[in-house]
Amino acid sequence: MKRTSTAKNSQKYRQRQNKAAKTIALLEQRLREAEELLREGGGGAAGTITLLEQKLRKAEGLVKDKEYEAASAIIRLEQELRGAKELLSKTEEYVKRYKDERDYWADIAIRQTSANIFQGRNCFMHGAQLTGPGNRTNGG
Repeated sequence: MKRTSTAKNSQKYRQRQNKAAKTIALLEQRLREAEELLREGGGGAAGTITLLEQKLRKAEGLVKDKEYEAASAIIRLEQELRGAKELLSKTEEYVKRYKDERDYWADIAIRQTSANIFQGRNCFMHGAQLTGPGNRTNGG
């Protein structure tokens, strides 16, 4: 009986040994594959992760740059808008002032013309002419 037990133990031992050998061979194969990936693919998964991290940092930097550019553009546009509003306001004031002045002088011209016409009719009705620097017939 003792032999049977020893035989069983030695069989289990060999099985364990074979299993360990297979595991070691599998791990060595995976190690070779990983080394090959490192040589061929510039790092395999680790290299890919590093590359992706670099791209992510670069993209984050670009986003920050674009945010800064966008904020700067918004500020410039707001300044231009304020300037345009001020210019429009000044232009409206100028136009209003110009219209007021034009109306004022037009009103004066109309009054003056009306007064001249009235005086002229009045004078012509009485047979007299208007006096002035250009008209010396009436003692002027």
